[in-house]
Parts: sequence; structure tokens; C-alpha cells
Amino acid sequence: MVRLVISDVDGTMLDETERIPERIVDLEMLIRKKNILFTIASGREYSQVRELEELLNIQIPVILCNGTAARSKDDYSWCESIPPDIVETIVDSADRYGMSVILSLPDKECVVRKTSFVEQTIEQYGRFGEVLDLKGKGWPSVSVQKILIIERNNHRAYEKILEMLHRYENQITFVNFGGSIDIVPKGCTKASGVRKLSEKLGIDLSEVMALGDSYNDLEMLKTVGLGVAVNNAVDQLKSCADYICCEKYIDGVIEAIEKFC
Repeated sequence: MVRLVISDVDGTMLDETERIPERIVDLEMLIRKKNILFTIASGREYSQVRELEELLNIQIPVILCNGTAARSKDDYSWCESIPPDIVETIVDSADRYGMSVILSLPDKECVVRKTSFVEQTIEQYGRFGEVLDLKGKGWPSVSVQKILIIERNNHRAYEKILEMLHRYENQITFVNFGGSIDIVPKGCTKASGVRKLSEKLGIDLSEVMALGDSYNDLEMLKTVGLGVAVNNAVDQLKSCADYICCEKYIDGVIEAIEKFC
């Protein structure tokens, strides 16, 4: 029996436009009708998922920054951060290569500088607009939950950054999407977040259904009792899923809940 449903956001509930779909209303009604616990597990920080939390009337913590934190309204269930010296090393190196560097802080998302990619993202999605101003205080004063590095042209520089990240694997966890890299504190994944949340709620992992579409959802789907891939998911995720939806994005989420809950 499925008692808890956890869904990824980008590529699962939202399509490539990142706009909240009209069917969010149908999903909220279905969750209430089925009387199930529902939440999200996202690579985003809290300000970027708050609207979804409200629209879906989520009453339990949402999992943030690939498992680095979980928050319900103003209360954190847990919140970890990358060691400041590691943040400084990674950010300085990526910035020297001219890469786009986005930092997830507990209450906002910032960039190191406005690259052409960042400018395009601001114009298209309204994200990444704030440039981090350290004001001489230095990295120890900034709590960074996740670093996102994006570089889709300079492949040599991208490989150099990956080589450097491997040297810090005892202090960080990272996912390579090919063109972008998510970096979080060691041991933090969506799967670790699901384990913590399930324990907090007193729900066995066998009673959890998780839905996703991409590489950072792999461990999460393998960890729960029922792992579901929406139809637009990458092949690697589909190969490990217990069920592959006929529908894409939020239609797939609705399909899975109707079928298994």
C-alpha cells in the first residue's frame, strides 16, 4: 500500500518551460481524494518551490537541494551545507573558466556573475537574477546548500572541473548531467532525503512511491517501494523504474497516483 508519494519537480511535474501547469489543480484534488501524503523532492531551494507547496497544500516537509535540506513553511527538519573552503575552491575555479555558477542558499538562489547563460535564464524564466555580494565577509559567512555549475561549450574546462571535484569526493556529492553539475554536501541525495523524511513520518520505505525523470532521481527510485518514471524520463531512469508512465510530466504523475494509490 502506498502511504507517501514523493515527486521530483523539473522534468517531472514541470515541463521545459518551467511554468506551473494548469493540471496542478487536478493533481491537488486527486491528492485530497486519495487522502495520501504528498510532497516534492527537488534540486531547487525553498523559494523556488514555495508556490508549488501552497498550490498542492503540502502539509509535510518538502525535500530541497537534492536532499541537503527539508523544510515546511518556516521550519527546517534538517539543513546541511558544503564546507566553506570547498565552496570557495569550486566557485573560484569554475568562475575563472567563465562558467555559470549558481548557489542555493537557505532562502534564495544567487549567481556569482551574470554570464550569457544566466542572462538568458533571467529573461526566459525569471530565475538567477541576484548576484551574491559577500561584502568582504568571505565564504565562512555564507551557508551554501548546493552549487550548480553550467558549461555547455568549453568541454575541456568542464572536464577539468570534474577532475577537481573527484578530489573532494570525501566532502561532497555531485551529479554530472553532461553540461551541468549539481554539487551538495557529502552523502546528500534525494534518496537520503526520502529516508530521513520517511523515518520522521514513521512510514516504511516500502510504502513510498517516488516519481522522477532524470539522473539525480536514480537513487530515490531505487530506494522506495515503488519507483516511477514519467514517460519523458531519461532511458537510464526508465531502466530502473518499477513502472513507466504512458504520460509525460504532470500527466504522468496523475496517472501513477490514479493507478497505485
